[in-house]
Amino acid sequence: MQFIKKAFFGAFCLGFCLVSVANALTYQDVLPYLVDLPGWQSGKPTGMTSSMNGMNMVTASKEYSQGEKKFNVSVVFGNPMFGAMPMMGNMNMNIDTPEERIYTKTINGFMVVVTYEKQDKSGSILVYLKKDQGNSGVITFDFQGISEQEAMQLAKKFNWQGIKKLAP
Repeated sequence: MQFIKKAFFGAFCLGFCLVSVANALTYQDVLPYLVDLPGWQSGKPTGMTSSMNGMNMVTASKEYSQGEKKFNVSVVFGNPMFGAMPMMGNMNMNIDTPEERIYTKTINGFMVVVTYEKQDKSGSILVYLKKDQGNSGVITFDFQGISEQEAMQLAKKFNWQGIKKLAP
């Protein structure tokens, strides 16, 4: 199961060098959407705007902690591999083992992929952002030491619709 999870998310990372985002969007545009979470400590958000041979990518992230609990958010625009996500969402994926759970669902019109390691109370929530025929992007929430339900509540504190509107 670990292999499936790593292969699943690794596939998205492979395309990072082959991205296309309009030059107008920068990581500074995304940073205001990486809000503070009440009761959580956080560092300053960080990001990167990169370009190579006319292909561009924008990333922004912020890390949070509350004692042993960790919660991180990352926003990425420009990865063409994200185009495969609607197919996965249409698959109605639901894998449940004693060790982990992986599933897709729609939340407020967004296709979401959730992975959860039951014993470690860790996982990822991947929110697919697609703006009509424009570029794709994702919001990824990684968490450790918290329940799947608490992680989803924290993820919903971010303005998914506002971040989606940034997509070129």
